[in-house]
Amino acid sequence: MYFDGTKLIFGKPRKLADPIILEYGTTLSSLDIGLQTLARSEQVFSYHSGADREMQRMTPDLAYGHDKLSGDAFRAPLGMFSKTARQHALPRISDESELINYMGRKQAAETAETHYITAESQVPTLRVGSVVSLYSSFLERVGNISKESLGNFIIIEITHEVSQGSYYKNRFKAIPATIKALPSPKVRMPLAETQMATVLSNADPEGKGRVRVRMNWQTDGMQTGWVRVMTPDGGSSKDVKSNRGFVFIPEVGDQVLLGFRHGDPARPYVMGSLFNGTTGGGGGQGNNCKSLTSRTGSSLKLDDSAGSVTLHDKGTVNMNFDGAGNACIDAQSKIGLSVGDTNSELILKKMVTFFIC
Repeated sequence: MYFDGTKLIFGKPRKLADPIILEYGTTLSSLDIGLQTLARSEQVFSYHSGADREMQRMTPDLAYGHDKLSGDAFRAPLGMFSKTARQHALPRISDESELINYMGRKQAAETAETHYITAESQVPTLRVGSVVSLYSSFLERVGNISKESLGNFIIIEITHEVSQGSYYKNRFKAIPATIKALPSPKVRMPLAETQMATVLSNADPEGKGRVRVRMNWQTDGMQTGWVRVMTPDGGSSKDVKSNRGFVFIPEVGDQVLLGFRHGDPARPYVMGSLFNGTTGGGGGQGNNCKSLTSRTGSSLKLDDSAGSVTLHDKGTVNMNFDGAGNACIDAQSKIGLSVGDTNSELILKKMVTFFIC
């Protein structure tokens, strides 16, 4: 991306401007040619959670658009490193073709400055994005001066210098105009910190248990996309194809904490929920009470003070194990016990308390 003085341009223009002819010794007061060994073989991977698929791809290691000098410099380092680097893709990748295109663009941009020139001139019309055609003159024999073309280059950096009177000079850096991509900008990627958020919806349209949240700094209807929820144990097995493990999706209005894979703001996930001064009740005296309570009030409570366990549903059925070897089942309507088949069934109706000792 660069600004050419009138327009903001993203990437290399499809149609380059007509070249400006520059000659060393006349319109160029200095000229330096540089080569760098920038090419590296690497493998990039990306995980697509919706399809539960990891995609990976090697760099193409092909010197597309490089001239002879830069092509030789491109290929020179590829065999020097026996172990291939491996890293995650910076953007989110949706399919294999997108990853292939990303790898090609990535290596092309990273190696664009393999062959470069730096020069000084007195031509004021030069700017970033200008194409220059370079020539060098040399004395072939007395009275005969020949010109040799050094090729066409596109300017990627330029500094203009003016002073008193008509003094003007510029210094620029350029790369071969045949390259496929401009160099990668030296940009530090943002590193996302954990964020407080409020759940806006848990009605995942794909039924995958994701939630949509609003982070504390978001306003005016801003919200995230559908975000996965972290759980102590989750996955599948031979007998259970989905929802094996802990399935607890935050409720609308819950406060949650967001983390970010690779520190990337585009890859959030819910780390867990947070009680606040209104919703938190604590674990009671001595922190003896541990509980699991649903939205409608059904609960499982473990009380370490007595070693008891209580199971309670919305319809006021209670099962209590008192920690002393006694069990009690209390129901407002009826208790049914069924063993084996329908011929072995005991139904207790009305207000019944059933003790097992």
